[in-house]
Amino acid sequence: MKAHASVLLCVSVWLLTACGAVSGLSGLTPAGDTTPPAAVSTAPAADASVPADASIIVTFSEPMNTRSVAITAQPQISFGVAQWSTDERTVTFKPEAPLYSGTRYTASVTGKDRAGNAMAPFSWAFAASAPGVRTGTGEVQLKDRVEARADERLFTLYAALNASGYDEGIKEPGPVREAVREKMGELPLKVMEPFRKFRSEHAQTLDDYIAYVLTLTPPPALAEQRAPNGLDRLNRILADFYSAAKIAELWKTYNENHAKAADSFASGGLPVMGKVMDYLRTTQVPAARIVLVPNLLDAPGYAYLVRSGDATSLVMGTTGALDRQALGRLIARMVLSTAPPNAVAELQRTETLFDLVKETAKKHGYGRWDHVVRESLAAAVTAQVTLATEQREQFLRSEYAKGLILVDHFSVELAKYEQSTIPLTEFLPQMLRTVNLDEERRKFGERRR
Repeated sequence: MKAHASVLLCVSVWLLTACGAVSGLSGLTPAGDTTPPAAVSTAPAADASVPADASIIVTFSEPMNTRSVAITAQPQISFGVAQWSTDERTVTFKPEAPLYSGTRYTASVTGKDRAGNAMAPFSWAFAASAPGVRTGTGEVQLKDRVEARADERLFTLYAALNASGYDEGIKEPGPVREAVREKMGELPLKVMEPFRKFRSEHAQTLDDYIAYVLTLTPPPALAEQRAPNGLDRLNRILADFYSAAKIAELWKTYNENHAKAADSFASGGLPVMGKVMDYLRTTQVPAARIVLVPNLLDAPGYAYLVRSGDATSLVMGTTGALDRQALGRLIARMVLSTAPPNAVAELQRTETLFDLVKETAKKHGYGRWDHVVRESLAAAVTAQVTLATEQREQFLRSEYAKGLILVDHFSVELAKYEQSTIPLTEFLPQMLRTVNLDEERRKFGERRR
């Protein structure tokens, strides 16, 4: 009798690697099958355009040895664990991160059927949607991290500011701000004087005042819970003002207006934030929690980003409706807050331009060159993502006038970025390398005439 050697079937297990190979589960091996399998359909189809969060699905002509099936892609895609249909003919590969919008990918699949017959390598190409078409990725990431709420502490601070001569945007005040200012005008001078005096002696920015107030306990106590960062005793002054100016009654009167504004922010904010994140191609939410705070005592367009622990508050002046432009700007600022290490040399090279705009930039809160660069880029992104084409030129001119000298340059460079495949933070060094210092000085001189 002829001896039969036992055969050890060695199956290659494909693990998740940098080149994007993934694996599924093993199947049984039927006898007598010599026909190689083939891919009979794919999703996306060849030359199709798909959303950035699309999965890749391949259907084969027969059940497969699932452990032998692997997919790779160029440019590289990292996939999670493959999901197989019950008949082991269809497999779904889910990318671990969104595809880069505007990028054409070539995917290749290899594998064997249950009998060990290898398929001929199969490849096809598809594209991820362009930035303006990309849908839902950022919004999905943000979904459980965003809330909107009014804040009585902020209301108290801005009541005191308006009572003490804060007139930004006062030519077109909303009804709540107008009514509160009227009430504040009826107050005796002695009620307003302590806060006015404090402001004159503490020249910190409004960002600092807002950040401080949002760390206090709720009124009427307004007790400090953290180091005051140079604003010592402000909480006591605000607590006295809260009592003397009867802010509790005003808050009760206008709380419903703030609640409606918060609802507007909650319903409209997520799509705007998601769209900006998609455009920036960021896969990391820039904060564990994001709180949208409407401020009916400030002018539309005035917006502040305040980080505190794991939460980031986005405070926006409003008459009631969400300001898409201001919110888009704040999200862009959050994502672009830190320049990549390989941008340092170009930041240093271009810093000579800061001398041209330093005085103006500082008046608008941009005290360093890296701030000017960040805000120039954030403004260019805001124009591209949140404004209609016919509105962009006027917006960019107004931002340039605030000392953002690179906003026009970045606006042009964004067209090149949209044809790339990398996040904007990684594309920044290339944008800075193309800055022509002589040309920017010439343009600045012309603008001043």
